Amino acid sequence: MRDDPFPPIVRLSPRGAEVRGAWDGRVRVFRGVPYARPPVGPLRWRPPAPLEPGRGTIDATAFGPDPLQAERNPGYLGTRASGQSEDCLHLNVWTPAEAEALPVMVWSPGGGFVGGSGSNVTYDGRRLAERGVVVVTINYRVGALGWLCHPELAERSEHGVSGNYGLLDQVAALRWVREHIAGFGGDPGNVTAFGHSAGATSISYLLTSPLAAGLIDKAILQSPGAMRGLMPHDEAAARGAALGRLEDLLTLSDAELIGLDRALAPGFRKVVGPRALGPVLDGWALPREEWDAYGQGLVRPVPLLIGAVADEGEVIGREQPFRTVETYLAYVRDCFGEEDDAALAHYGAGAASGLGRAVSDLFGDTQFVFGVRALARAMARIQPRSFLYWFDARRAGQAASPTHGDELPYVFGTLDEPFDGQSAPYGPGDRALSDLMMTAWTSFARHGAPEVVGGAWPATGGDDTALYLGTRAHAAAFPRAAPLDFLERVLGRGAAVRQASG
Repeated sequence: MRDDPFPPIVRLSPRGAEVRGAWDGRVRVFRGVPYARPPVGPLRWRPPAPLEPGRGTIDATAFGPDPLQAERNPGYLGTRASGQSEDCLHLNVWTPAEAEALPVMVWSPGGGFVGGSGSNVTYDGRRLAERGVVVVTINYRVGALGWLCHPELAERSEHGVSGNYGLLDQVAALRWVREHIAGFGGDPGNVTAFGHSAGATSISYLLTSPLAAGLIDKAILQSPGAMRGLMPHDEAAARGAALGRLEDLLTLSDAELIGLDRALAPGFRKVVGPRALGPVLDGWALPREEWDAYGQGLVRPVPLLIGAVADEGEVIGREQPFRTVETYLAYVRDCFGEEDDAALAHYGAGAASGLGRAVSDLFGDTQFVFGVRALARAMARIQPRSFLYWFDARRAGQAASPTHGDELPYVFGTLDEPFDGQSAPYGPGDRALSDLMMTAWTSFARHGAPEVVGGAWPATGGDDTALYLGTRAHAAAFPRAAPLDFLERVLGRGAAVRQASG
């Protein structure tokens, strides 16, 4: 710990409140800082409201509450928050002691849009901050509180739409960063938005949103569920209306609100359909589909670092209710319709691969990997500083390939803070890879190009060049070309195919 008896204090503006944090070694940390008014009472299912100005002191020594969510959600495991609450719009800041105009990295956590926590132990920002950046991790509304669409909510909106509250929260957090991060030693003109899974997907959407103009200078997208299509607002509002009248929904308890998630997002759906609970195509925050925005260049062409892990679908796949090959094959045919034979050529469950491998590949490719490659290709056409990776590191003694989220402790340097009961230990090779990745991520935030000790990280382009991150870092073509070409051909057709598929 730092030998300083006085806690670090930052004043948000000449006339604003003081924020009192704590020391973590040579790093200052400010936990649980509010960035918007509590979205409770009359502000439930409203866009985030700006904080009311005032002086006073904000005690930022403890993490704020997490968003309401089912505690079984993987994004909730490892949280250091004291509990959950609708009053969850807080962020955390890690910054070096003598920081001045440093690059800023703003983390949006994943959790399938129904969970997640900026207070997760894996996302501790100290080790990245020690490398000369300011790290911010945020909370945003999830589940029904974050994404519910309803005709009565649209009627009371000046924009005539509802939903996307979790996305609007992230915009509000980025605006807070632009306004206040200089006081914490950050450069408000050099902000990298980075995130995982639903958090990365949100950033991808924000690059197409007029509401986020001028808020993101660079983006790092780790396993985003990109290019999967958005549910139209009217369809989502009809589903919301089936839950009941707004006046009744506004009286629901915390447990009842979490229960809405199960009503709106059943656990089993077609792999080619839009999310049942998440961002929607509302014509305001999100005026167009990703395919259209990226394909037409209607996206902010910021430097991009994007990638996936070797077995993205393993966690999702093992949760699916396929007990026989026959039920799985019928599911694939139902999802892909007239393209079913072509789909089964890539995702059939033959003797060579087995049912488990087929399910993992199908869910990994459709939900994550094909979108990663498609988005990288689209951005590379308008932004030459686009970089692609494939994380295939296996911990010492671990036979299985890494699955969704396994790269996170490497990025944050939190290998020594496990929370998921992992059985295989991290070894020297893991720590060397973590050092490489932290260097790459922070150098990208600094000047828009990831640095790799002992070599170069080539930009991706027409040959889909990616940096493989494993026992050694080496450049090669992004893997799984044949099934990804098939998916890009089928899913890239747009809404007509998705609607025909359910």
